[in-house]
Amino acid sequence: MKKKALLLGIVGFAGQAIIWLFFEDGYVIHFTEALLKVVNIWSWILVLFAYAAQYLNKPSTGLAYANRAVYPFYILHQTITVCIGYLVMDLDWGLAPKALILVVGTFGLSWLIYDLIILRIPVLHPLFGLKKRKHAKKDYSLTI
Repeated sequence: MKKKALLLGIVGFAGQAIIWLFFEDGYVIHFTEALLKVVNIWSWILVLFAYAAQYLNKPSTGLAYANRAVYPFYILHQTITVCIGYLVMDLDWGLAPKALILVVGTFGLSWLIYDLIILRIPVLHPLFGLKKRKHAKKDYSLTI
């Protein structure tokens, strides 16, 4: 499956490049390019999934930590995004710095709140959808 998707992605991208370089826009060209674009994008997504399934599908403390953090991140990220967006919206900066601050700030604050507050205060666990660990001896905190 991985090799077929990879080949399809290469062919789809090459087809798109040929259309961009050698053909003028028309009805047939437009729809052919749209079809190649969809095939190209989906095939690369399948390639990424195939490589992830092959190389990342094994137990690890980092994966367990990230898997446990999904729901708390989901709960936290919208509030943090709105707060950071409110703070940067009136700044006379370009779109790129604002977007970078928004993305990095949202991820960073969500992670800090999760790791430094939610994980360390057990009474907060049910509020953020965290279940008790099956194995009490395993430590899923990520140390850097």
